[in-house]
Amino acid sequence: MTSLPHKIDLTTTRGRPRGAAFSLIEMCVVIAILGILSALAVNGLRIARTASRQSAAEATMAQHLAIMGLYIADFRDSHPWFGRGENGVISLPSPNTGNPFKFYYFETCSAWPLPLAAYYGDAWPHKSQTYPRPEPGMSAYLYSCAMIADPAFWSERTRTGPSQWRSTRAPEVRYPSRKALLTAATDREPFPDWVTDGLTMGCCDGSVRFIPKPRLRLPIVSGDSPDPGVYHIRGYYGLDTVDGVHGVDID
Repeated sequence: MTSLPHKIDLTTTRGRPRGAAFSLIEMCVVIAILGILSALAVNGLRIARTASRQSAAEATMAQHLAIMGLYIADFRDSHPWFGRGENGVISLPSPNTGNPFKFYYFETCSAWPLPLAAYYGDAWPHKSQTYPRPEPGMSAYLYSCAMIADPAFWSERTRTGPSQWRSTRAPEVRYPSRKALLTAATDREPFPDWVTDGLTMGCCDGSVRFIPKPRLRLPIVSGDSPDPGVYHIRGYYGLDTVDGVHGVDID
């Protein structure tokens, strides 16, 4: 006599009653896992966005260094310099309107695209100059103030004042691979306490590198000095270099 097969209990599936809901603990576990995955995804996007932003900033920096190189070659190895002005205030015509544009002597650090507009097709402000910090008029790539004053000005022992403000020449730079010509202010101005991880620098040898903070040489503490025409009352990385073109910004 053939025995009947065992009756299958359709009310359970692996020990769980059909149609039963997840327990509170299981739901919490699922929510926690989803939260972790979301956090990882967001962090991955943030890292990718930062890397993309850094790559774009470096590529644009390289273009600006090339423009600077053209200027230096055109002016017999002289770094960009636009005069001392009157009482430390320089006045130059705007390429767009011809109206005078005034800025402090050491404000050249961010106003340099104005007198260099001819190298950018007479466009001012040029979109590449304000990337990656989109503020109209000024550049987010800061020109080293060390290029527009005698090396003696950048030492508190030998500083005498505006009489030391002058153009410098490329051959005066003693350590081109360690001296910044441009510094990227991608988030905040590069005052030492505000820099958390490092800065992107375009050096006098044409190289572009991200320099970690431990390798950044501290600037002269007093910045541009208390004289009329100053812009920085305290030192900034890559701009207010100790010993000027004779010094270094990178250890």
